[in-house]
Amino acid sequence: MSAGTSVTAGAAAAPGASAAPQPTMKQEWFKAFITSGVALVLTPLTVSLTFFFTTALQSPKPSIEESSPGILYDQIPMSADLARVFKTNPTTAAHLRDAIGVTQTTDQDTDCVEWMQTLQWRKDCSQRVHSALAEIRGQAQAARDNPFTRSPDITQGITSDLKAIELIEKMINAVDEKPYTSRTGYVQVQVGVYNSGASDGVVKNLSRFEFDGQKVTLGSGSWTPLKSHAFSEVTFSTWNISVSGEEAAEQELQRRIKNHQEVRGKLEVDVSDKTVVTDVTFSAKD
Repeated sequence: MSAGTSVTAGAAAAPGASAAPQPTMKQEWFKAFITSGVALVLTPLTVSLTFFFTTALQSPKPSIEESSPGILYDQIPMSADLARVFKTNPTTAAHLRDAIGVTQTTDQDTDCVEWMQTLQWRKDCSQRVHSALAEIRGQAQAARDNPFTRSPDITQGITSDLKAIELIEKMINAVDEKPYTSRTGYVQVQVGVYNSGASDGVVKNLSRFEFDGQKVTLGSGSWTPLKSHAFSEVTFSTWNISVSGEEAAEQELQRRIKNHQEVRGKLEVDVSDKTVVTDVTFSAKD
């Protein structure tokens, strides 16, 4: 071969070397079978894990941030003079009834209008009623000071309303100063539930109070929506609820409460598909 000439053909195989063995049809089939089998196993597992983590991330994450246990007492009789105030000042009574009614936003809220008819006072209504009285007093004062509504008749009516509001407040303050009457044996717990999850949830209407190996169901009247990254307050009570099989536990809890015995336990609250628990103590003191 002369100089400057290049070889373009492939080099010859080295002496003694053999060609690489080609896979047989059986080996190819077995490889495909294994690959398909692995895919069949891993695919549903991957889907399941994806669904699990997606659901976990999207589900609510509730926690009880606060709880306020309370004792229910017999209502306190009010003065019969209050009925005469309502009768002689129907406009004031109507405005007060409406102002209180606005504060009752859910079915679980205490009926704080009933006392105007029954004259049986509930101390847990005091704040709401005083707020309603302050609201209608402000409205009456604004009407009195309005130059476009000044006339002898209107001024006289507004003055009468303001005097009635003052009388009602005095009667409520007087009954608020009275000591609690006897315990009914019923209890309630107001809980504040926070949802730190990415999706909305709902606080179910039944909870469970466990004490000394016994269980009593409490109710809230309705399910309460719980938005994502939001806080909701729910009040559970043993009043007007009874569950079959819990009669002995209900009677024991009522006996201890009436006898001013301290009762310690745990309250279980269901939020969507989860259950959150908090310690609760009903005090022996009023």
